[in-house]
Amino acid sequence: MSRLIVETENNPNQPRFLEGNPLLSYLECAAEYGDMDESLRAQIREKECWPALADEFGQDRILQTFLKTTQAVDIFNGGIKYNALPEMDFFEATQNTLKRLDKILRPLAAEYNMSFASFGETPTTDENLIQLDTMGIRLEPAPITLPTGHAWDLMGGTIKHIFPGAVVVPSGMTTFADTQYFWNVATHIYRFAPASLEIIKNYHTVDERIHVDASMSTIQFFYKVMRNSVGWQSP
Repeated sequence: MSRLIVETENNPNQPRFLEGNPLLSYLECAAEYGDMDESLRAQIREKECWPALADEFGQDRILQTFLKTTQAVDIFNGGIKYNALPEMDFFEATQNTLKRLDKILRPLAAEYNMSFASFGETPTTDENLIQLDTMGIRLEPAPITLPTGHAWDLMGGTIKHIFPGAVVVPSGMTTFADTQYFWNVATHIYRFAPASLEIIKNYHTVDERIHVDASMSTIQFFYKVMRNSVGWQSP
């Protein structure tokens, strides 16, 4: 068991920038409108520099989650207790993840002369068996909403009305489970907190709170976006 864990942890996914990555779209807007080191600005604008840029961003614990599938050892049912750590969060097609784990662990099973059954394969024996399987429903990554078009213009225009002088840029979120209920309803799905992050404190923890100004800007935004949506249809 220890070797399986070590082998998996020693072979993490590599960070990479791909066309359509929300973080890349954010950086391209930042390079256009923001203040930054000129060498970084040049790297963002040159596609040939993206691999090196991905390696650099991949050193950051938070930013790397936007550039690769992350993984963490989770729950062991190996005794009378279990240890729950952050669950695996794969930011790409689940089938790619299953193939990757199979490629890493199958040779290790052969090294120890053990049987191996991977994701739906029928075991040839129940003894000395390493079996890989998934739990629950495999949820594929959320579709990426493009930062262009009429829906984006509606959102962006409303944001600029509530926050004068704001530059509206796309970004991404590594949590998407809630949006699955809207995938069959809309092709443009945005998660947006209409308030300054400086006055929203302690997300999902003790003493979570927002300033009254954040509450007011939230009310103003949703009122305005609903008013702007009256009679509006996306082509």
